[in-house]
Amino acid sequence: MSLGEMTLLIRADATTQIGLGHVMRCLALGQAWQDRGGRVVFATTCQSGRLRKRLTREGFELVLLDKSYPNPADWEMTSQVLVENPDAWVVLDGYRLDSIYQCRIKKAGHRLLVIDDMAQLDYYYADVILNQNFHATKLHYRCAADTRLLLGTKYVLLRREFQKWRDWKREIPDVARNVLVTMGGSDPDNATLEVLRAIEDAELGDLAVVAVVGAENPHFESIQHTARASRHAVRLLEDAENMAELMAWANLAISSAGTTCWELAFMGVPAVLVSLVENQDSSAAALVDQGAALSIAKGDIRRADLVRILRQLLLSAKLRRGMSEAGRELVDGLGLLRAVSHLEGPRQLTLRSVEEDDAQAVLEWANDPDTREASFSSSRITMKEHLQWFEDKLSDPNVVMLLGTDCQGVTIGVVRFDLHEDEAVVSLNVAPEHRGRGHGGELLRLACREILSRPDVDLVIAHVKRENTRSVQVFLGAGFVVDGTECIQNHAAVCLVLHKRRWPVK
Repeated sequence: MSLGEMTLLIRADATTQIGLGHVMRCLALGQAWQDRGGRVVFATTCQSGRLRKRLTREGFELVLLDKSYPNPADWEMTSQVLVENPDAWVVLDGYRLDSIYQCRIKKAGHRLLVIDDMAQLDYYYADVILNQNFHATKLHYRCAADTRLLLGTKYVLLRREFQKWRDWKREIPDVARNVLVTMGGSDPDNATLEVLRAIEDAELGDLAVVAVVGAENPHFESIQHTARASRHAVRLLEDAENMAELMAWANLAISSAGTTCWELAFMGVPAVLVSLVENQDSSAAALVDQGAALSIAKGDIRRADLVRILRQLLLSAKLRRGMSEAGRELVDGLGLLRAVSHLEGPRQLTLRSVEEDDAQAVLEWANDPDTREASFSSSRITMKEHLQWFEDKLSDPNVVMLLGTDCQGVTIGVVRFDLHEDEAVVSLNVAPEHRGRGHGGELLRLACREILSRPDVDLVIAHVKRENTRSVQVFLGAGFVVDGTECIQNHAAVCLVLHKRRWPVK
């Protein structure tokens, strides 16, 4: 079964008490699964109407649970969802979803991924355990010998919005003025307000401050009152969905030490981290030890420590540059690709070189109406034109054409690379009858793995019509990043690139 025919069933909750981090990193995993052509079902007791709407907008099927485990109503509803999706991979992310819960899922016959932070359970029944924290490699997981352990920041789960920033270079100004404040999705103790008051009390010059107020934050009115009265330019954003852009704008951030701290590291944002709950202490300590952040205790937000640290960061470009570089070293943005590759199982497709007898099939795929519409030249191709082109490509040493076949030998599609110096321009076409099953992404990844294994190829380049958003997502799901836009034959085109040095290693 290809991934495109498979379901990912995610079980994670979001409340004011536990925050939104569990759901948000699972959202990223769901996006990556969709980019492979798979289906996502989200079972949750999520209390936030805004977050529920976002999950629905992502195209996930939402199952709202009345109660959360250990209430029996949780398992009653979840077990029914499992019955309805017998072949699904199941993802659990939540401290309450204990060994008993995991054991029930395995007894129901499902493959199980557990996203964890602390290795606190007596036993893990998972097929795969993912812990994206820096300290994860030092933990001991009590699990079966064949359980796959995906540990450390190379597996940080970043949402789709961050992928286009993988090769972005941050500029470090001499004096920092743009400050991002983000205290998580709930912030029950209103740390956001305390930070804004501390900034107001300090003599820090004129600042541009963006404060992100999460979907479950109950203190918006008090935060808004303080922001309006500030002598700084303070902008409040509720439940922002453009965090990557905000982090790119910021010269520094004051943040809780939850999952957001790994996003800040990836974006190279110098950060002051506040541990709002005990389980955030290890992440804050790791980022400080690696030189990517500074930290203060929760009770010190309004004391001189925060003011002193902010002044130091605002005025020292050298300090901010070092922190930015350290963060990018920790998180390379390929965690999702690595994680999903462990869920795909044995490869369903194989590659072979295109031969003369494949000419007819390649022409039929090329003349498919959807293919012509997606092409920069939409004219139908004649047999005479195609045979001449096909012969030229087969005889050209700078062209590599590969055909994908499934386990039964059925042809799935074709990938072509046109080589120039150390670059390979890629073209992908999946047979019409095999589209929508995730084959395009799998075929692309296999072909790119082969072409990048050549010592003379360092970069793969793709050009896709801007309106062809589905194809753009296929390339992003295979590890490409957007590298601007171009005009090709009077069409706006998205340029996507894949660097050998950024290719994910399992």
